[in-house]
Amino acid sequence: MENKHEADVAAPLLKICIKAVSKNMRVLEKQVWDIPSSLIEELLPHLNIFYLERIEDVAVRKGLSTASVWFGLWMEVVKIRPPGNKPIKDWRQKFLERLFHMVTFGHFSEEEHPRLRDPRFSLLSLAAKYVRVLILSRSLAQTSRLSSEEFRPVLKTLEATVMQLKLREIRLSLFHNDFSPVLFIIHRLLHHGSVQTLVMSKCSISSPSLWTWILRDLEDERRSDFGPNTSGAGTGLSQEAQGCNQEHKSAARKRRLCVDSEILDPGCTLSSFPSLVSGKGGCPVRRITALVLDVCDEVISRVLSPLLSSWFCLCSLKVTCEWSIEEPSLLEMVEALRLLYQNPACSLSVLSITSVCCRMSVAALLARLLSACPGLEALTLGFYGAEGNSSSSHQPAPIESSLKTLQVEFPVEPVHLQGFVTVLQGAQSLTSLHLKGLRCKTPQLSALLLALPGSNPHLLTLSLEELCLSGCQDEVLHLLNRSALQEVRFTDCRLFERNKEEFLGRFVDTVKAQTSLRSISVSKNRLGNQGLIAFADLFSENSPGRIQHLNVSSNYILPDGLLEFGRLLGRHPPSPHLKLDVRENPLDRDPQKTERAMRQLQALCHVTKDCWNSRTTFADHISVM
Repeated sequence: MENKHEADVAAPLLKICIKAVSKNMRVLEKQVWDIPSSLIEELLPHLNIFYLERIEDVAVRKGLSTASVWFGLWMEVVKIRPPGNKPIKDWRQKFLERLFHMVTFGHFSEEEHPRLRDPRFSLLSLAAKYVRVLILSRSLAQTSRLSSEEFRPVLKTLEATVMQLKLREIRLSLFHNDFSPVLFIIHRLLHHGSVQTLVMSKCSISSPSLWTWILRDLEDERRSDFGPNTSGAGTGLSQEAQGCNQEHKSAARKRRLCVDSEILDPGCTLSSFPSLVSGKGGCPVRRITALVLDVCDEVISRVLSPLLSSWFCLCSLKVTCEWSIEEPSLLEMVEALRLLYQNPACSLSVLSITSVCCRMSVAALLARLLSACPGLEALTLGFYGAEGNSSSSHQPAPIESSLKTLQVEFPVEPVHLQGFVTVLQGAQSLTSLHLKGLRCKTPQLSALLLALPGSNPHLLTLSLEELCLSGCQDEVLHLLNRSALQEVRFTDCRLFERNKEEFLGRFVDTVKAQTSLRSISVSKNRLGNQGLIAFADLFSENSPGRIQHLNVSSNYILPDGLLEFGRLLGRHPPSPHLKLDVRENPLDRDPQKTERAMRQLQALCHVTKDCWNSRTTFADHISVM
């Protein structure tokens, strides 16, 4: 009894001491580093974010994690979980990056959060150290202060930490005044910082000169102005390429927005800016390796294509359009890519072009792109629509390519697959294929599925989305039997629509027999309870398969079915590495059974679930019918 009484007294005393220490960290910080790990663990939730960040290394050395504390701060301040399904590896970085944007854009009040206040520290200075992705949007009144003398150290920190810069809906009017603060910030980050990826989304910048200044290759020492003129793509290319491979070469001679004196060099004065006094400083060599553009068709034609042939350091280019990329602009871009690839210094290996509206067949356009860009390793092509997609009998000649990843989103209109298999046959190194929205006659789709094991024997990942496979069940089984696939995704494919019970058995038996298969997704295929229970046989005692990820989301699985699946799984426990995705199923119909099923399954594998409200979703569906 005495021991219990002492413990009851000690507990509140410990809390009082912990709170006292947290309030006096200015004096006690270094002594705190030496206390036992159990006491540090008690202290962590009481520290303000400045001392919580400073104690991180000590906590790690003592085997402690601060992740739960940072997650708690996220939920307290942001109040909603971050979008996406990927697990967050570093909650400290995630929270402080989000906090920086909230403070900068004025959507935050320190008064409401005492643990985020300390007169001895700067909130922006702390958060800036953890910003990897910086978003500048049209509401930039608060952002402009980063260019002031007071916040120059913060901007300097951002130059070292920001790896990706996103410009969203920035308008030309922002740049009318001399020494525009926003322009200066963009300049410092792009031309002096560590930014490797630039994302420009719906930026209303009508001046080609300004586009050129933002996007231009800073290695180009031959260009005498900022206009879109790219003549000299022949003899001048080799000199530009050499510049791309030489760090800081002739930086002082490059025409720049001066760093130290904060003025524009008259040699780089844009047509929309008045001439300014020349500065003495130069910019270091810029290393933008990835560019993502959401632009209008006119910008592609007037700015992107003329500049593209000189971007030797660019490794990844993704271009999309709010409306559509018309065929003339597309062909100009393909020709610019051809010029780029003619130079041995070309680094481009990843290309994505979406929102395409083109009369050419999918196969013909793919063949033209692969012919222009023989070194591509990853290609994404998305159609917005086609004005009478060509049904010509002309088939492209086989083209050998280095493609490892191919993703095609087909137009809404039915397409002809003539020549598509021919294109695939030339991609002998292809390991990943994703086809979405393919609408064609069943015999053509069957022929494609039958050809894949032979045309692409090294294929490891296959994703088929929004296709009708109900008439190709035998071909699907043939594909699984004859390939060495490791990951298969059938999403919204109506795969089990015909002869459901009989085909389910054949499908499960085929998957069980594939020892190479590690991941299978049948999301949005109307699987239901019956189908889920059949899938339990994948993990039976005599199964040679090694499935580690099963996605049955959006399949109208009810709590009864999930409970039975868990019971069957318990008979022959799967690998502890198994990941089961059951999101977007109406499991809210019987919360008690769902909870029992979850307890059962979580003891056997890692379950991804959500708080999906099936009734609200159904009501929304009815409202738009």
